[in-house]
Amino acid sequence: MWRCALPPLLRYPTVDELGARAAALVARHPTEARLRRAGTSRAGNPLWLLSVGHGSRQALVVAGPHANEPVGGGTVLRLAERALADPGLTAGADATWNLLLCLDPDGLRRNEGWLRGPYSLGRYFRNFFRPGFGEQPEWLPDG
Repeated sequence: MWRCALPPLLRYPTVDELGARAAALVARHPTEARLRRAGTSRAGNPLWLLSVGHGSRQALVVAGPHANEPVGGGTVLRLAERALADPGLTAGADATWNLLLCLDPDGLRRNEGWLRGPYSLGRYFRNFFRPGFGEQPEWLPDG
C-alpha cells in the first residue's frame, strides 16, 4: 500500500489552524501584520485576509481555491513569516502582502478527514471532496 510520510512541519493545516496561526503571527508582529475578515463563505465560514507591511504596492496571494489542494494555506503563512523577517520584502519594496488564507474553507473542511494523516491513497479517496464545477469559488458565474 502506498503511504506518504510528511515531516511534522509539513503537515497540512486545517481551516481552524490557518486562522489560529495567522492570529498568532499578528500577535507577535502587531505593527506589521493585520488579520481581518474579508468575506464569508456560502456556509458562513470567514474568509481571512492576512496583510503584512504598509507599502503602497499591493500584492494579493490567494490560497485554497481548490478544496482538495491544502498546501496553499501553509504556503501563504510561510510567505508572511518570510516577509516579516525581511524588511526588504515590505518597506524596502514599498509593498503590502495581502494573503487570503483560503478561498474555499467550506470545501477544505470537507477534506479534513485526510489532512492529518496517515497519508494513504485509500484515506485520501475515502475523504476526498471537490465541489462541482459550478460551485467552485474561483469560477465566474454563468453568463
